[in-house]
Amino acid sequence: MTPLRLIALEPEDLTVISAAMQDAIIRVGAIEWQRGQGTFLLSGNRFAWEADDGPASAGGGERRYAALKFARVEGVSLQGISRDDPEMMLSLLSIQFTPGDAPSGRIVLTFAGDGGIALDVECVEVELADVGPAWDTPRTPSHSIVGDDDQSPDTEGDVTGEDARFSDGD
Repeated sequence: MTPLRLIALEPEDLTVISAAMQDAIIRVGAIEWQRGQGTFLLSGNRFAWEADDGPASAGGGERRYAALKFARVEGVSLQGISRDDPEMMLSLLSIQFTPGDAPSGRIVLTFAGDGGIALDVECVEVELADVGPAWDTPRTPSHSIVGDDDQSPDTEGDVTGEDARFSDGD
């Protein structure tokens, strides 16, 4: 399978990147905000949902090492994620955009366990690239279905606060 390379310049484009990165496993230490450059970076092992001819049909699949770059980031906030443990693993559920004064807005990365990262952005400018090896995995990620009575993670809400400010990666 050819390595994936995607660019999002519109909110609608971001939904494709979100789908490609769903269930990516990301180490907290692989997350960096380069405040001076207005860039937010993260890397991790994404599940290759687009690979339909591999072991996924037998209950497994493929993972690929991938990097995400968010440009024109003006601020970063965390919720439920501690920078004190760089080895802590996060499972990415979704990436969503909430518009502000066009073209600005907020990109929210929602993780399993009620964790979240909010990026205040000047505009949507995101790159996804497979940058490393691919390997077979015996497990396909699965999720329980959230019913009307259940509460799903808040992707637009309270990922703010001075105590949640992200420290510089510079």
